[in-house]
Amino acid sequence: MAKGIRRRLEAVAHFIDLPPEAVAGSVGVHIVSDRYCTVENFKYIPVLTDELVKLVCEDFTVTLSGKGLVARELSEGMVVLRGRIFGISYDKRGGEG
Repeated sequence: MAKGIRRRLEAVAHFIDLPPEAVAGSVGVHIVSDRYCTVENFKYIPVLTDELVKLVCEDFTVTLSGKGLVARELSEGMVVLRGRIFGISYDKRGGEG
């Protein structure tokens, strides 16, 4: 999806009080405390260990580091991670930000 169209859809979603990932296919990362994380609308998981999880998204990669990390639920484009989360990073993939 073109970035301009995606940004407009995200603005509309904000206006009608919906999360942007519900309208524009944006990635949603939701963290509760340091023990629970959901990620929505990712493409695939190249790394899934008890200390490192990498999720490849359309424009960036989400990386979580921690201890005892485990995917509790996994469905198309959505994962629920549990364990002790020490850090999270978003790394831009290609192109300009």
